[in-house]
Amino acid sequence: MNLYPYQNFNIISPLRPEEAEVCLYNLAAPDFTNPKNIRYPNYNGIVANGRLEIEKTREGKRGPMISLKGNILTINEGSKTAIKVSPAGWSALSVFLFLLLEFMLTYMVFAGEGKGITFWIPIVVGLFGYFLLIVFVKYETGIYRRILLKTLNGRLASKEE
Repeated sequence: MNLYPYQNFNIISPLRPEEAEVCLYNLAAPDFTNPKNIRYPNYNGIVANGRLEIEKTREGKRGPMISLKGNILTINEGSKTAIKVSPAGWSALSVFLFLLLEFMLTYMVFAGEGKGITFWIPIVVGLFGYFLLIVFVKYETGIYRRILLKTLNGRLASKEE
């Protein structure tokens, strides 16, 4: 079991790898104007040599919460883009530090007499923070998946492909 939350998915596109790379580069380019009037968030990233690393641009003091990394592969009928969506290091680190604090509090409750606090409250609060991180990653993965499917004019690959 992997404790670090992430989502993998593959997109099969009728575009050749070079064309798919250009479409993804246009999505991450700073001067991107959308010809289809689909509302896209602004993205920054690098798309080169069959590799991509994309994340949302900074909004004020907030940094990107989710990063997207992947490879563009060649297949018979076009291209296959293998993508991994994961939280940025600092966002996951804050949740794991919070969990560590909660487990330390739980240990102190069990080591001491624990008067005045119920022992299960720190565990529930810590696991709830981790649950929120997992839900957030799944939600953001859905957003990225829809945008990339429209951009690449593709479909999601099944597990056999």
